[in-house]
Amino acid sequence: SGSTGEPKLVSLKWENFNSSALAWGAMIPFKSDEIYLCCLKLHHIAGLSIISRSLIYGMRVILLDYYNHHTITSIGMTLKPKYISIIPKMFCDLVNDADGLYFLNHLGAIILGGDIIHNDLIDFSIKNNLNLFISYGMTETASGVCGQWVNSKNYKKYSIGRPFPGVDLNIHESGCLEISGKMVASNNSDLALKKNKHLSSDLVDIDGDGFLYFKGRNDNIALSGGKKIYIKKVEKVFLSHPDILSLSIDIDESQIWGQNITVFIKSIRPLSIPNLKKWLLKYLKPYEIPKKIKII
Repeated sequence: SGSTGEPKLVSLKWENFNSSALAWGAMIPFKSDEIYLCCLKLHHIAGLSIISRSLIYGMRVILLDYYNHHTITSIGMTLKPKYISIIPKMFCDLVNDADGLYFLNHLGAIILGGDIIHNDLIDFSIKNNLNLFISYGMTETASGVCGQWVNSKNYKKYSIGRPFPGVDLNIHESGCLEISGKMVASNNSDLALKKNKHLSSDLVDIDGDGFLYFKGRNDNIALSGGKKIYIKKVEKVFLSHPDILSLSIDIDESQIWGQNITVFIKSIRPLSIPNLKKWLLKYLKPYEIPKKIKII
């Protein structure tokens, strides 16, 4: 996990996964004769928790070893799973394909999370009567800790939902979200918090009904396509290029990716964007390279 800085190990125990699954079950009535389609990577908590959740409830799992929305649609329409967990980019891919939308319409629950969820996607889901459940969580909490059904009469627009049973959410004096519950890893030393508590880097509001509203982060991280991108790292790599004199970075909201990074460069001499991107790949992962690079 890298929620509060550089990536770090998080020691999750079976108690955390079991508590998380029980909390999820209170929100979504999982049954042992149903199928869960897993198209998320197992080295991310969102994918790994699908396996533990399915084991606890006795569900079968369709496990895909790579992401392709056509494959998801084909397998889904053949084997007819009841549940799927996806990030906004995957959701956009599926709803922009006729067969993909048909597949989503026949699911009992579409769990959407892992990135900033734009209201256009939620409005589309409501208009098309999709069984969409938006969720919020992190590695330190063994998956989601709050969420809501968008087609519920209690749905609140702009909110990422209410805490699951067994989860206590509070706003720390820093303005960041503090999470307590048995699903929370107990190895966190952030600000000497007690066992089963985690202080996130997410700035939030909580209304009188307990609904959570995400305001941003207090660290220098962008969320794009379900990935965390460290802005300082990107900036450092760009400035190490011999022909780049200075730069500025903008982070914009994106319906598909959650957030997009745009880098504006002032160079010593003319630069080729394609050649620059090839150079960046020596030091950055493909998803860390900004979607837009502009020379000014």
